[in-house]
Amino acid sequence: MAQYIARRLLQTIPLLLGVTIVVFLGMHVIPGDAASAMAGQGVTAAEIQHARHELHLDQPLPVQYWYFLTGAVHFDFGSSLRTHDSVMTDIGQALPTTIQLTIAALILAIIIGMGVGVLAATQRGKITDTLAMSIVLVGVSMPVFWTGVLLLIYFGATLGWFPIGGSLDNSINLHTITGMTVVDSILTGNLPALKSALSHLVLPAFTLSLFPAAGIARMTRTTMVEALRQDYIRTARAKGLGRLSVVWKHALRNALIPVVTVIGLQLGLLLSGAVLTESVFALPGIGQLIVTSIQARDYPVVQGIVLIAASLFVLVNLLVDITYAYLNPRIQYNS
Repeated sequence: MAQYIARRLLQTIPLLLGVTIVVFLGMHVIPGDAASAMAGQGVTAAEIQHARHELHLDQPLPVQYWYFLTGAVHFDFGSSLRTHDSVMTDIGQALPTTIQLTIAALILAIIIGMGVGVLAATQRGKITDTLAMSIVLVGVSMPVFWTGVLLLIYFGATLGWFPIGGSLDNSINLHTITGMTVVDSILTGNLPALKSALSHLVLPAFTLSLFPAAGIARMTRTTMVEALRQDYIRTARAKGLGRLSVVWKHALRNALIPVVTVIGLQLGLLLSGAVLTESVFALPGIGQLIVTSIQARDYPVVQGIVLIAASLFVLVNLLVDITYAYLNPRIQYNS
């Protein structure tokens, strides 16, 4: 196991290196000039040239990439052209909100997706199966921003059940520890803040969870249908085991490996969906930060966000592979 983990970590190095090349070149081919953005409006040509020197834009492209790569290795992406703060400072302030939203959405997606998938598999060919898969099809077809707007209008503006934006009521005073409002509310024992944080999180988390939940449901149904046909399931039933024990303890565990793969891949969808979700619900997370940075041509912040998101995605896929060993001990990692 240790050798496998070490080998996989080494394999991520060229992958992340390729990501840095794509991000670096991508920032150079899009319209606009970082030096002009850094210098601001109404400046002289000499000031723009000074800004180009500070950003190493007056150096050959390979030299510029070397400066960018060495900075990225140390998580030093320079300063934001918009706020003039460290890029990692801006990302560090926004990342906890996105992590909280992503975790909440992933938990909801797993609960909804696996629940619907198991229900459909156990009722295969019946009206319940057809209805469940129809709901899944609707979930796949609905864009995140459209779903978010509908939920915001109906449950927020019309019924008034949930707040229509933000991550916490303005009247709530919460001591920041992790930057995640739900976690900080629990750690500080602030029940009013916890209630407010959860109420602000429900709609965006549910919106973001629908698309991945649909994918998880479809995969769960497919693998469960196959698992329920196996001989060991018939043996378990012949031994007199209850229906719930057969389905949840025997069939589901053996059907989980493809489902875990899908769950791991959903992280990329959740991170990309968070951009639209945070914009719709006015959440101060990475999604809103990258939209603002792109509009302001704040290249260092965009580069930092993309690289950190790619690193997180690679890490999650590594954790998914390791999880296989615990779900199925027959998998060998020594080869």
